Parts: sequence; structure tokens; C-alpha cells
Amino acid sequence: MKISASSSPIIVPYKQQRVRSVAPITSGGTLLDWPNFADGTLHPCPPQLKRRLTVFLVAVGLIALAFFLHWWFIGRHVESTDNAYVQGEITRVASQLGARVEEVLVRDNQHVDKGQLLVRLEDADFKLAVERAQAALATREAELAQARSKLVQQGSLIAASAADVNASQATLGRAQIDLNRAEALRKPGYVSEERVTTLTADNHVARSQLAKARADLEAQRVQRDTLGAEIKRLEAQIASARTELAQAEINLSRTLIHSPINGLVGQRSARNGQYVQVGTHLLSLVPDEDIWVQANFKETQVGRMRDGQKARLTFDAFPDTPIDGRID
Repeated sequence: MKISASSSPIIVPYKQQRVRSVAPITSGGTLLDWPNFADGTLHPCPPQLKRRLTVFLVAVGLIALAFFLHWWFIGRHVESTDNAYVQGEITRVASQLGARVEEVLVRDNQHVDKGQLLVRLEDADFKLAVERAQAALATREAELAQARSKLVQQGSLIAASAADVNASQATLGRAQIDLNRAEALRKPGYVSEERVTTLTADNHVARSQLAKARADLEAQRVQRDTLGAEIKRLEAQIASARTELAQAEINLSRTLIHSPINGLVGQRSARNGQYVQVGTHLLSLVPDEDIWVQANFKETQVGRMRDGQKARLTFDAFPDTPIDGRID
């Protein structure tokens, strides 16, 4: 068959046969009938089909025009990329002790608040360490109190020894005066030789008593210095015991692991009954804040961007919920 353009459709039979394809015939810009060759022959296209085709072509044209206008007024001024990733300051929570996990109180993807208890470690050994440190501190404090009491008593003993020295000096002074007088009177015969001998012996005794009193006083002073050194040693031991107690209490508090931030739990590796060492990873926390998107653009795109410009982010998981941001 043959199709030609005219004022009205004309069908000329020519060796009736099937055709592979037929193009619409137009005349003066007017769309002519489409052929229908279901039975192998050409028939005029019904008016209803022609109207549908016209509506379809008009709709396609309008859609194309809408896309073009959107690109002209908006699209050509917008830079976009699918090469973007969410980034954030991930917080790794690790054990600060070597202990067994008693209980894990959170699960993956659970939201936690700052200060919320995440993991509890067995604390029996750490409680015992605190009790031992408290006992050691109490012992040192008792020893210090006793040493200070002895130091006070030693002051009294030193005062008594100093009084003995003064008394012995006075006794020696009188004995020396008596001896000197007797020796002066011995030559004229006013004092017997026996009296001089007695006074000489008394003088020696007084000297001996004075020497002993001075030695006792020095010994008491040495004891005082010894007690002073003992007090300083005990004070240092008490400071060390307090430090050990504080460390024991810190270790005990570390058996309760709390969340340092607000965020979501992820990569939870802690399990009940698991033995962990210092630094063992327990879980990670994705913060609620300090999250950003790292987007990779072409150099030609970056040249048309500025700091502070607004950006709209669409995530694969939430395609219907875009988020507004800004370029930094």
C-alpha cells in the first residue's frame, strides 16, 4: 500500500499485505489518521484515538517545557552531588579497669543521655581495695596522733631536765664556794683537813650530777627531734595513704561506666560476663550534635560556592524529609 498526504485520508489497496511500521501523515501541519493494521490492511484511525494521541503529545510537550523552565530558573543555579557522607565525632567508650563485665545496660541504636549508666563492672575487688586503703589511713593517723602526744610529753621532760641542770649547777656552785672557803681556812688551822676532804668530795658529786643532768637534757632533746622526724614521716605516709584511698575510690567509681555525651549507641562489643582489660573497647557513641556532611564536588562546581550558603540535604534513608544546612 502507499500513503500520501492530501486534504483527506485516501487508502489505495496495493497487493494487500502486512506492513512493519507506518508513520503518521501530515498535511499542512495537520496530523492525519493513524493506520490500523491488526488484520493486515490499512484502515482509518478512529477520531477518539486521534484525540488521545493529541492530548498525549501536548502533555509530553508541557512536561518537557516544565523541566526546561525549572532548569532555567532554578536548576542551572544549583550545584548537587550524590558523593556525600555523614561524618561526626564518634566517641569510643573503653574500660579503664581490668575486670569482668557484670551487666550491659544498653543496646545498639539506643539513644542515651549524658551521665546515663551504660556498663557495670564487677566491683568486689575494688570495694575491698577501698576498705584496705581506709584501714591503712586510719592506722597512720592513729600513729601520728600518738607521736604528737609523745612530742608534747617530751616537751615536759625537756623542761624537767633543764630544771635539773639548773639545780645541779646551783649545787655545784655552793659546793665550789664551800670548798674554796675551807681551803683558804685550812692553812691557818681554822678548818680541819677532814673537812676539806669532805667538801672536795661534795664538789665532785655536784659536778657529776650536773654532767648527768646535762646529758639527760641532751637525750631528751634528741628524743624530741626523733619524734619530730617521726611525725613528718607519718604525715608523708598519711598523704600517701590518702592518695591510695582516693585512687581506690576512683577505681571503684570506674566500675560504673556512664555516657559522656548525648547520642546513639553503636558498635556495642561489651557482653555480660566478658573479661575486659584497660583500654578494651566496649561501645561507641554517635553524638546528637557536631555532625556534618562531607560532600565531594567537581572543581567547576566548587568555584560557584561560598561559605555560609544554604544547602539542602536529602538522605537515602529519609528521602521525603530534607534537612537544611549551610556550607562551611
